[in-house]
Amino acid sequence: MDSLYAAFLDLRGRRVLVVGGGPVAARKAQQVGAAGARITLVAPHICREAEQAVREADGEVLRRQYESEDVRGRWLVFAATDDPAVNRAVSEDARRAGIFCNVADEAELCTFQAPAAFRRGLLQIAVSTGGACPVLAARIRRRLESTYGEGYDAVMEGLTDLRRHYKAKYPGDRRRREEMINAFLDATGLAIGMGRVDIEAFQRAVLEWKSR
Repeated sequence: MDSLYAAFLDLRGRRVLVVGGGPVAARKAQQVGAAGARITLVAPHICREAEQAVREADGEVLRRQYESEDVRGRWLVFAATDDPAVNRAVSEDARRAGIFCNVADEAELCTFQAPAAFRRGLLQIAVSTGGACPVLAARIRRRLESTYGEGYDAVMEGLTDLRRHYKAKYPGDRRRREEMINAFLDATGLAIGMGRVDIEAFQRAVLEWKSR
């Protein structure tokens, strides 16, 4: 799939349908649930992990076969069953309704791709191969997870604070603000990641640079 447009979606309060009850459906439910989506999961047989993911997101579980009407009013749809005919039906129903749909391991049936992603606080990194090789995307994600290691949640909080400080100090000079942030990233080694972060040293650096 060529020329995909990368985007991060705000799913808070959005109605999302997951069709399927196995481990793949469970992962989809966990991911969109963590983003604040209102999940409905439909499948005749549902594994414990999938049901738990939906319950934790205060979603809805429907233990039955998928029906075409299930896509109505949804913002996103995921098809993750082990039945190709059901997955295709979900994809076609979503297309007719004008709703974006992702079908697990079937790039040609998708209208959006779900990347291999991970979070470090406000930092979120996603990798996609456009459906060509999800295994490669997962390998790259794991490499990046070790590069941007534990502690980046605190790093993002510190960078937010520093950026807010420079916005107040240089309200009309965006270039100067960017220069200062870039210099800070270079000085602390954060521009290319540094694995596990020394949080105390980082916090001292933020205080030092705020005093400049």
